[in-house]
Amino acid sequence: MNPTGEDMGYLLSQTTRCLRAELVEGLHNHGLDDADYIVLFFAHQSGDEGVTTRAVSEILQMPAPALDAAAGRLVRAGWLTASPVPGGMAQLLRLTPKAASVVPVLGDVAHWAIERALSGFTDDEIANLTDYLKRMQANLR
Repeated sequence: MNPTGEDMGYLLSQTTRCLRAELVEGLHNHGLDDADYIVLFFAHQSGDEGVTTRAVSEILQMPAPALDAAAGRLVRAGWLTASPVPGGMAQLLRLTPKAASVVPVLGDVAHWAIERALSGFTDDEIANLTDYLKRMQANLR
């Protein structure tokens, strides 16, 4: 494959970089990066029960050390609490009140980044693109 503007790998990579840059720019205003946002998102989705670092690592196929680093930063910054999970190396993460009040705003940042990227796409094109990306991910797993 040739890394030019028409190559599929190049297009996917550049699209991901542009979308990530858009997201990171919005998150930076809150002192967060995209890895932080993802960890906060899963902690938010889990509600009062919390989510383990192991579960998030498996869902995202993110190496445990990278996830632990992001979770540690969030705990130190007051976004999350972490408590050991009995019988394992994982930690149970829960949102703090500080994070609970900001997560909806962070969701808006992510939403608007996607909206900007998909501007001008029809509903059918978005559905097709979603299906194609899911198929690509399935192929790679």
